[in-house]
Amino acid sequence: MRRHVILSLIRNRKPAAPRPRNRPVRMAKSTRWVMTQSTRKLVGTIALLVMIAVYALLAMMVAIVLQTRSDSRIVEFAYYVIAGLAWTLPAGLLIKWMAKPDAPKR
Repeated sequence: MRRHVILSLIRNRKPAAPRPRNRPVRMAKSTRWVMTQSTRKLVGTIALLVMIAVYALLAMMVAIVLQTRSDSRIVEFAYYVIAGLAWTLPAGLLIKWMAKPDAPKR
């Protein structure tokens, strides 16, 4: 009897309702590429390493010129203080940009 009930259920089964098709995604008028936080961190890390390397070379060149042309130890000390801290402003702005959270998805 069970077998008969199961076979009748299988034979008399209604076809599954068609799945609703997804609506096509409409592109915004201004299609701009949005960077995720992980991509920003990768790009920012590479940019930060390049920036520090270039800045260190430039600061070293200026320090060498300053040592050969200036006899004042005060000017040299002031340069080292300023050059030692000047890279932190652009690096801080870059790190702030890298840490910006992703935009909420719509």
